[in-house]
Amino acid sequence: MAEIIHPPKRLSMKVTRTGPSPEDAIAAAEKVVENTGAVFGDLIQADIGRLDEAFAKYKTEGDRTALNAVFRIVHNMRGLGATFQYPLLTRIGTSMCRYITERKEGIELDPGLLESHVDALRAVVKAHVQGDGDKVSQEVAARLEELVVEVTITGVQDDTAQT
Repeated sequence: MAEIIHPPKRLSMKVTRTGPSPEDAIAAAEKVVENTGAVFGDLIQADIGRLDEAFAKYKTEGDRTALNAVFRIVHNMRGLGATFQYPLLTRIGTSMCRYITERKEGIELDPGLLESHVDALRAVVKAHVQGDGDKVSQEVAARLEELVVEVTITGVQDDTAQT
């Protein structure tokens, strides 16, 4: 014989149902995205400026703090890219973040490959490439991803690779 236990609803008694409905909250969030989209170009240009500064510092000093700054800026850009119809920013930024964080042990970062990613991000922003971009944009993104896969998956770093 089974006994049915009805647990008390303590949490639901403590949590009040105030605030907007889920539908209203979603509508408000969409409005924020719409308003931010109007100034996205200015925001992303500022990010490119900060990225250029952080990357220049990394190239000259090679220090981890500057690399961390580069990573944070690119990580932020890639998140914004999908939201504001710049999927190439997301794609290239993801490739760069993977390269920084997922390469095999013993593989040093190649400043040239990092710089190729930075150049590609800058080009997407400068040309306002929304959507998937043209054939050349797709080929550049694909080649950067291939080079990163070589380092992160196979552990092979091809010093002769042209980006």
